[in-house]
Amino acid sequence: MIRRAFFAILIAGFACFASELKLSSETIEASLTIDKTQISYGSSAEAEVGYSAKGEEVISRAKLEPGSDKITLHEKSRSGSRLVYEIEPEQTGSFEVLFKFVYTDFEDQEVVQPFGKIEFEVSSALSDEEKSTLKNKGAEKLVDKISPEPEPAEVPINKLAVAAGAAGLALAAAGIWLYISKRKKNALQEVKYVLPHKSAYKFLEALKFRNLPQNGQMKEYVYILSNLLRSYIQVRFSLPATDMTTEEFLEDAAERGIFSEVQNKTLQSFLEKADLVKFAGFSPSIEQAEEMMDSAKDFIRTTEDYNFLVPEKDAKTIGKPLEAEDV
Repeated sequence: MIRRAFFAILIAGFACFASELKLSSETIEASLTIDKTQISYGSSAEAEVGYSAKGEEVISRAKLEPGSDKITLHEKSRSGSRLVYEIEPEQTGSFEVLFKFVYTDFEDQEVVQPFGKIEFEVSSALSDEEKSTLKNKGAEKLVDKISPEPEPAEVPINKLAVAAGAAGLALAAAGIWLYISKRKKNALQEVKYVLPHKSAYKFLEALKFRNLPQNGQMKEYVYILSNLLRSYIQVRFSLPATDMTTEEFLEDAAERGIFSEVQNKTLQSFLEKADLVKFAGFSPSIEQAEEMMDSAKDFIRTTEDYNFLVPEKDAKTIGKPLEAEDV
């Protein structure tokens, strides 16, 4: 009885996060599985589509499409009759998305078959206090308020020098003893460590909240977005990314072998597009601006490391570009 109850709870819990839809018609069979529907801004879910034709039906150029701009689909792989996509939320809150299976038949006609709707719940990367600051005081005031929750990891503080000093001067005069005690207290002062990628997601969400492209401030938007990504790289990889030109930075990163080939291509494409806006007067469309935001988040996602923590004061420097007044 207890075992059955346990499995019932387990299955119910899984259902809260995963979702599956079936599609069956006279010509095709298809299924859509999404691994989780409760995600946070900056993270992603995975969708898998499997399909087969009935009778003499021919399926080519198959794809999955969302009937909403609240999410973005990125194709990860395709093999035979199997498609895999990454789902990236473009806004927070609860909302439904209609998914459609689109393919070309033997007459070279595009056929659209709806799978159905799936409800997503996207939580903000920001705390309630941070959201209040963002709403009432603006993104530029958010930097000092950002306080990412540290992961449960121990970051050792070097106490060896303090302990050795205290032991060696145990019999010293009262004045020296007080001096050493004060140094020991300062050395043992608690430092809060956080994950830099989580800080980066919060600042990207804050930038998105400002709706700069929609307000005609495209150059300011790209300037801040580019510098946010550079600042993240500087904190995450100890590269002087904010002090270098794009060419210098890419050459330095290549010489150190820090990034994979895919990461290098993503970064180069992003920075070159940003330079066109900043220095060549190019004005991207709103869709292109959103693609640049997606590219920045994709790059950060590939560099996530839950064992790499930095002092909170260093993580806050990632958001300094939000304070820019003149672009």
